[in-house]
Amino acid sequence: LGSLPGALNIPLSELRQRCEELPRNRRILAFCQSGVRSYFAERILKQRGFQAATLSGGYLTWQMQQPPPQSSTPAPISQDTAAPGRAAAPAAAPNRVLDVRSLACPGPVVRLKQEMEKLKDGDSVELLAPPSFAPDLDSWSKSSGNVVLSTTHHKDYFQAVVRKQAALEVTAQAGAETAAACSGAAIVLFSNDLDKALAALIIACGMAAAGQKVGIFFTFWGLSVLRKNPSPALRKSFISRMFGWMLPKGANKLALSKMNMGGLGTLLMKQIMARDNVTTLPELLRQAKELGVKFIACEMAMGVMGIAREELLEVDEVAGVASFVEMARNSNSTLFI
Repeated sequence: LGSLPGALNIPLSELRQRCEELPRNRRILAFCQSGVRSYFAERILKQRGFQAATLSGGYLTWQMQQPPPQSSTPAPISQDTAAPGRAAAPAAAPNRVLDVRSLACPGPVVRLKQEMEKLKDGDSVELLAPPSFAPDLDSWSKSSGNVVLSTTHHKDYFQAVVRKQAALEVTAQAGAETAAACSGAAIVLFSNDLDKALAALIIACGMAAAGQKVGIFFTFWGLSVLRKNPSPALRKSFISRMFGWMLPKGANKLALSKMNMGGLGTLLMKQIMARDNVTTLPELLRQAKELGVKFIACEMAMGVMGIAREELLEVDEVAGVASFVEMARNSNSTLFI
């Protein structure tokens, strides 16, 4: 909401854990909106051996006695290094502009990740996004290691400058890789309901865009999401052909789990999604593959339901439960949808 130029902005709730980001060779001037939280910050710093003082009257009093700032954006801090997701040093003008204001979740975070991959370390992008994307950007920057240099809230949209973080030191990078190896999600998609499949793919794309490893295990009715339409002509038994007739023929043919109303509810839902630029399920499947989400089709369920690999979209593996268990073991969350 506002800051003094050149300040390092640390919430009071984080100060004890982040004290070492502050220099010990000069006095620290703490400030908040009016002076109460900065008083507590001063006491915390003094207890830890810092030279500290409080700005009387806080930011509001300072603002009244200063000429209007050129921008409502807090100035980047002037330190050489910073924690992931925090501004580190003033940067040059953004290399490009990314406008995702018309996209619904997970469109903004997916497009931002794709754009950041095109940049060199130290380059930045100016982001124009829906106002609701502000907290998502903060979370994404912390998990991806990229840095939000500045943010500005406009009436109808949110503006930010995001810099691609330079490579970490070897030791820090090794620690990050170790943590990443046990992060992410293993998702079981058991349903062929449109709304549930959308939820699974949106979560998968969002986590993958944040740099986490994600895998989806498609089993039983969930295999319908991967079916090609039209499917290739294959010789099958009568039971297998029956399953083929009854199951939805691909992502475009799924129905809602509730309020389907003989297909009318699904049609209305798709119209609303198109109006609000919500990514369709087939497009989410494509995005997920581009983001590195692993698709595993359950071999046992395929055999029971008479589905051949040739009838499915591209999958990474056709495997059994052991592959899913290994994927889940290397993840810190498992979702059953």
